Amino acid sequence: MDDIKALQKALKEKTLECDSLKKKVEKFERDKQQWENQKRALESKQPMDVQMLQREKRELTMQLDREQNEKHELFLQINTLIAQVAEANRDAAEQQNSALLKAENDSLKSQLGNIQKIQSQLNSDVHSLQEELRRKTAAVESCKEDAKRRLDLVENEKSKLQESVEGLERELQMKSAALQSLMLAKQDKRSGADAATIERLTSDNEELTKQLTDTAKQVVAESEQKSLLSKQIEELRGELNAMKEKVARHEAEKIKNQKELEKKTAEVAEYRQRVELLQSSSGDREKQISTLERKLSERQSAHEAVMLELANLKAIVDASKSDNEIMKLRLEESQRTAKENEERCAEMQTNLQVGANAAHGLEAKIAASEAKLQAAEERTQKCELELERHRDEIKKLSGQLNEQEQRNAEAQFEIKTSDAKIETLEAEIKNLRNQLDAQHGIDEQVKHLREELRLAGERNAALIEAIQKTENDADEADRSNRETIEELEEEVRSLQEKMRVMEGGEEEKLNRIADLQSEKAKFEQKSRDAESKMLTVTKDLEVARAELSKFELTIEQMRAENNKLMAKASLEDEVLTLATSLRTAHDDISAKQEEIGKLNKEIRNLREENDRLTPSERQAESLRVELLNLKQQFENIKRECSSTEEEKTKMTNVMQEELLKLRKDLEAKEAEIAQTRSELELRHQQTLLDIKKQHELRITEMEQQVEHLKEQHLQENSQVELARVIAEKERAVSERAADQKKIDELSSINEELTANIKGLSDLLEAETRRVESLASEKRRVEAEASNAEEERDRLQTELQELRRRDSNVAESEDEVKGKVSELMAENARLAGELLKERNRTGWETVQEREDLRQEFTKRLQMRDEEWRKKVEEEQQKQSKEMQKLKDELAKRVQRRDEEWRTKVEKELAVKNAEIEKLQREVLKRSTSLSGKDENFGKLRAELNQKEVELESMKLKNDALVQERDQLKMEASRDAENKHQAERLSTELHAVEERLKKSDEEKVKLKEKLAEAEMNLKECKDSITKLKQNGVSPLPPPRRSHAGSDVSDISIHSLTPAGNNDDEMKKLKAELDKQHRLIVVLRRKLQAAQSS
Repeated sequence: MDDIKALQKALKEKTLECDSLKKKVEKFERDKQQWENQKRALESKQPMDVQMLQREKRELTMQLDREQNEKHELFLQINTLIAQVAEANRDAAEQQNSALLKAENDSLKSQLGNIQKIQSQLNSDVHSLQEELRRKTAAVESCKEDAKRRLDLVENEKSKLQESVEGLERELQMKSAALQSLMLAKQDKRSGADAATIERLTSDNEELTKQLTDTAKQVVAESEQKSLLSKQIEELRGELNAMKEKVARHEAEKIKNQKELEKKTAEVAEYRQRVELLQSSSGDREKQISTLERKLSERQSAHEAVMLELANLKAIVDASKSDNEIMKLRLEESQRTAKENEERCAEMQTNLQVGANAAHGLEAKIAASEAKLQAAEERTQKCELELERHRDEIKKLSGQLNEQEQRNAEAQFEIKTSDAKIETLEAEIKNLRNQLDAQHGIDEQVKHLREELRLAGERNAALIEAIQKTENDADEADRSNRETIEELEEEVRSLQEKMRVMEGGEEEKLNRIADLQSEKAKFEQKSRDAESKMLTVTKDLEVARAELSKFELTIEQMRAENNKLMAKASLEDEVLTLATSLRTAHDDISAKQEEIGKLNKEIRNLREENDRLTPSERQAESLRVELLNLKQQFENIKRECSSTEEEKTKMTNVMQEELLKLRKDLEAKEAEIAQTRSELELRHQQTLLDIKKQHELRITEMEQQVEHLKEQHLQENSQVELARVIAEKERAVSERAADQKKIDELSSINEELTANIKGLSDLLEAETRRVESLASEKRRVEAEASNAEEERDRLQTELQELRRRDSNVAESEDEVKGKVSELMAENARLAGELLKERNRTGWETVQEREDLRQEFTKRLQMRDEEWRKKVEEEQQKQSKEMQKLKDELAKRVQRRDEEWRTKVEKELAVKNAEIEKLQREVLKRSTSLSGKDENFGKLRAELNQKEVELESMKLKNDALVQERDQLKMEASRDAENKHQAERLSTELHAVEERLKKSDEEKVKLKEKLAEAEMNLKECKDSITKLKQNGVSPLPPPRRSHAGSDVSDISIHSLTPAGNNDDEMKKLKAELDKQHRLIVVLRRKLQAAQSS
């Protein structure tokens, strides 16, 4: 039942995966349709030349696909024919090998017995290793319980220490309040009661310091206990590592045995295939074997499911071990934080001692001690917050440890049940083996057993890799912990040095305390503001914590789902990703806290800058007036630029019209040259056809004469006839050799004519290249014009930046006004405070206050003057920069106009000279063609004369020539048969090479298509990003195309037409190659079928 449930679950999972894959396929098809629609929309926007090229490209690709399908079908037909021939030849060989297979089967049975013995030994070793692992896990769990108990004791002691520290702090606050009351009641002569209270306070402070030293000693003792626990944990780790090494050795031996088994299984599989062919005749035995095989397959599937469960349970145990190690690391981190808190407590104790010593001194020292006590209170609050945070983390860790212990217990129970199932399955497998041995069906069982052994080896290898990964992770964690400890020690040393420096500088600070008391009230107000901000920050932190709790709940839910779905090994990676996401969430919270601190610092900096700034309204008004003037100048510059642009457009239009005229002239000349070339070729072909016809007629006449001569010679004497025929034949051969020489001379003349024609075609190609170079020069000129437009756009952007600067200056003026108002308010507040202080202290400090006020007013005046000077300097700098920019703009515009005009004039002169040269060359070539036509007529007359001579010579040939020709034909047939066989073999090789090349080209085309799709996806992503950001993509600057042809439009188009032409040519060449291949293959198929 359990197996059935497991199979049902697996089927459900597979169905869900299939549904998800179907959905993905549907999404992919939808995206593909969308892409095609977008592509069509983009293509419709492109020019007609590009659309035509793309349509041709699509048609060619469709033809390519069709021809490739035909090619594959032909290859399949060839392969079927080859397979039929191979099957016909195989039956005879198999009957001979049947006897050998039986003997080898017996030897394999003996080898199987040895293999089973080795397997039993390996299973016993595995069981012993599992028992040792269980023992070690029990020891680790006991160590964890001891660590938990000790942590609880440490937490209780920490809570007691915190309570004692809080009580001491309360007493110190009470005493500081008493000291403040003493400070308020100032008297020149102190009474004996005041001295008694001071002595009592000092004695109380000494008692408090003693108590703090006692608590520090207790903390040191607890840290020593923790170090002992850590040593014990390291010893246990060493034992675990030793056990892991033993397991690795056993598994290496297992892997070696499995490799040997795999080799033997391969041999058995080969023999088994042969035996199955021999045993196909026995029907009854096959039915029994099939029933047994079904049972075996069912049991083996159950066995494989159990083995999978075992592997998953082992993976869970390994994961729990790694989680335990992570928890141990977290405990060590919490211990380190506790040590840091203890060190901070020690720093607090030093601060308290300093405060106690300062209480013996003057009232100024008491005030200093109060300030330090306040700082200590803040630190203690921070320490308490950190302690609470660490407590929460420890609680969470303890809960996670409990959950993992429960999981480990469940995993062990499942392992036990799986072991029992495995034992029962092994017993059943043994029974089935005995039955199969009786019926000679061992081969399949051997194969299944070897497959199971191979799977077990793979699982063992996976376990070894997981163990190695956990060991590496533990080593990395140890290294990171060591590095953090070293960094903390360095920080502690630096803090100690700072404390020493602070103790040395306390005497200097005592003198400044009197001055700082007056600023105390200000700082108190600032502290209140900061506290209000801190409340807001704490609210934000509470919100973040609530989000964290939500994340933790979701993580717990995912963990529960992971516990259900741990059968899959891939879910471990998902758990790791969730853990990383948790860490990233913690990092985000810490980053938010850092950002809050940065914001507080920025607020303080802004306040300081507000204090420094002074009013500058008049200067701002003058700046505005200058800005208006600059705007007017900028508009004038714009108008000038627009006028220059209009002139440039006119010039470009004129140039384009001239270029169009030149193109038309060139096209007309090319058409004339093509006509002349076609006429020459037609004449040459007609002459050749006439010559061929005349030769054929003469040959037929010669044959008729030879037959007539045969009849005459039969009547005469044979000897005389033979002598005469031989003499005539020798003469004919000599005359034929002379005729052949003349024919060779004529062919050489013909070749010279063809060479001349080729030279003319080369000249035409050179002229077309020149035309293309002129077009490229035109493109270059247009590119320069576009560069000029880009520079104009850049200048416009610079002007926009200047406008932005002006707007920023206006905004700064508004900010300056606000700061001035704030300064005025602060001045009024300071005046009110001065009046209050006058009422409190009396007429003794009036002169000092007046001096302070005068100094304050002087400082304000100095700041006002400095600010005014700075504003004036900035105004002067801005005015100078604007003038420089205007001058540079004017100079650049003039330079560009002059350069443009000079370039256009030079290019026009060059092109006119080239056109004149082309006209001269065309005239020369026309004269040379007329002369060549006359020579060609003379050659025709000579050819006619020589053809007449050839006809007369052919009439003199004999019957001997025919007999010799027959003998040669028979010999040539034999040679041709051999040559055809060789040619077919070479053609087959060539076809295979071409197929390989076509496949490679196909792969390259697919790669290009994939790259194009990737580029399209990137473009789509960029478009979506721009749409999300609310920014639409800017089109390129438009150009004037007045009077331009379709060719000009293709030049100006965004898509490169040259590349499309090259691709079209390549596709056409590939189509031709594949068409030829298909024709050859069809012919071969027809020949094979006919044979």
